[in-house]
Amino acid sequence: MPAYRRLMGDMNCLEDVTITLLAKGNIHCRRYELGVDAEHYGNIFADEAQLSGTFFGDIHAKFVLLKPTSHVHGLIHTKNLTMEEGASFNGQRLDPSTTS
Repeated sequence: MPAYRRLMGDMNCLEDVTITLLAKGNIHCRRYELGVDAEHYGNIFADEAQLSGTFFGDIHAKFVLLKPTSHVHGLIHTKNLTMEEGASFNGQRLDPSTTS
Protein backbone atom coordinates (compact mmCIF):
# COMPACT_ATOMS: atom_id res chain seq x y z
CA MET A 1 0.00 0.00 0.00
CA PRO A 2 1.43 3.44 -0.89
CA ALA A 3 2.66 5.52 2.06
CA TYR A 4 0.05 8.23 1.41
CA ARG A 5 -2.68 5.65 2.09
CA ARG A 6 -1.45 4.91 5.63
CA LEU A 7 -2.23 6.47 8.99
CA MET A 8 0.34 5.70 11.68
CA GLY A 9 0.00 6.85 15.29
CA ASP A 10 -2.69 7.62 17.82
CA MET A 11 -5.57 10.03 17.19
CA ASN A 12 -7.72 11.92 19.71
CA CYS A 13 -10.63 14.04 18.48
CA LEU A 14 -14.17 15.09 19.37
CA GLU A 15 -15.53 14.50 15.87
CA ASP A 16 -16.43 11.52 13.68
CA VAL A 17 -13.58 9.50 12.15
CA THR A 18 -13.83 7.43 8.96
CA ILE A 19 -10.90 5.16 8.05
CA THR A 20 -10.62 4.17 4.37
CA LEU A 21 -6.98 3.08 4.33
CA LEU A 22 -4.44 1.23 6.50
CA ALA A 23 -4.35 2.58 10.06
CA LYS A 24 -2.05 1.56 12.92
CA GLY A 25 -2.69 3.14 16.31
CA ASN A 26 -5.37 3.92 18.86
CA ILE A 27 -8.29 6.17 17.97
CA HIS A 28 -10.42 8.13 20.47
CA CYS A 29 -13.41 9.82 18.80
CA ARG A 30 -17.17 10.37 18.94
CA ARG A 31 -18.14 8.07 16.06
CA TYR A 32 -15.79 5.63 14.31
CA GLU A 33 -16.33 4.05 10.89
CA LEU A 34 -14.06 1.54 9.16
CA GLY A 35 -14.53 1.31 5.39
CA VAL A 36 -14.91 -1.89 3.36
CA ASP A 37 -11.34 -1.98 2.00
CA ALA A 38 -9.71 -0.54 5.13
CA GLU A 39 -7.56 -2.24 7.77
CA HIS A 40 -6.99 -1.00 11.31
CA TYR A 41 -4.52 -2.39 13.86
CA GLY A 42 -5.03 -0.78 17.28
CA ASN A 43 -7.81 0.07 19.70
CA ILE A 44 -10.98 2.13 19.32
CA PHE A 45 -12.57 4.29 22.03
CA ALA A 46 -15.84 5.80 20.76
CA ASP A 47 -19.52 6.32 21.48
CA GLU A 48 -20.43 4.46 18.27
CA ALA A 49 -18.40 2.15 16.03
CA GLN A 50 -19.41 0.80 12.62
CA LEU A 51 -17.01 -1.60 10.94
CA SER A 52 -17.07 -2.85 7.35
CA GLY A 53 -13.36 -3.66 6.94
CA THR A 54 -10.68 -5.67 8.76
CA PHE A 55 -9.87 -4.81 12.37
CA PHE A 56 -7.32 -6.21 14.84
CA GLY A 57 -7.56 -4.87 18.40
CA ASP A 58 -10.03 -3.95 21.11
CA ILE A 59 -13.18 -1.88 20.68
CA HIS A 60 -14.62 0.18 23.55
CA ALA A 61 -17.96 1.72 22.48
CA LYS A 62 -21.55 2.19 23.61
CA PHE A 63 -22.86 0.85 20.28
CA VAL A 64 -21.02 -1.45 17.83
CA LEU A 65 -22.29 -2.47 14.39
CA LEU A 66 -20.44 -5.13 12.36
CA LYS A 67 -21.42 -4.94 8.69
CA PRO A 68 -21.45 -8.04 6.40
CA THR A 69 -17.94 -7.37 5.03
CA SER A 70 -16.31 -6.87 8.44
CA HIS A 71 -13.60 -9.12 9.89
CA VAL A 72 -12.95 -8.29 13.55
CA HIS A 73 -10.29 -9.94 15.73
CA GLY A 74 -10.18 -8.93 19.40
CA LEU A 75 -12.32 -7.90 22.33
CA ILE A 76 -15.44 -5.78 22.02
CA HIS A 77 -16.38 -3.91 25.20
CA THR A 78 -20.01 -2.87 24.68
CA LYS A 79 -23.55 -3.37 25.92
CA ASN A 80 -24.94 -3.08 22.36
CA LEU A 81 -23.42 -5.29 19.65
CA THR A 82 -25.17 -5.87 16.32
CA MET A 83 -23.71 -8.29 13.77
CA GLU A 84 -25.24 -8.28 10.32
CA GLU A 85 -25.34 -11.56 8.39
CA GLY A 86 -21.91 -12.27 6.91
CA ALA A 87 -19.91 -10.37 9.55
CA SER A 88 -16.91 -12.23 10.97
CA PHE A 89 -15.96 -11.82 14.66
CA ASN A 90 -13.10 -13.77 16.24
CA GLY A 91 -12.92 -12.72 19.87
CA GLN A 92 -15.15 -11.98 22.80
CA ARG A 93 -17.81 -9.45 23.72
CA LEU A 94 -17.42 -8.09 27.23
CA ASP A 95 -19.96 -6.03 29.17
CA PRO A 96 -18.14 -2.83 30.19
CA SER A 97 -19.99 -2.73 33.52
CA THR A 98 -18.42 -6.06 34.56
CA THR A 99 -14.84 -5.39 33.39
CA SER A 100 -12.30 -2.96 34.72
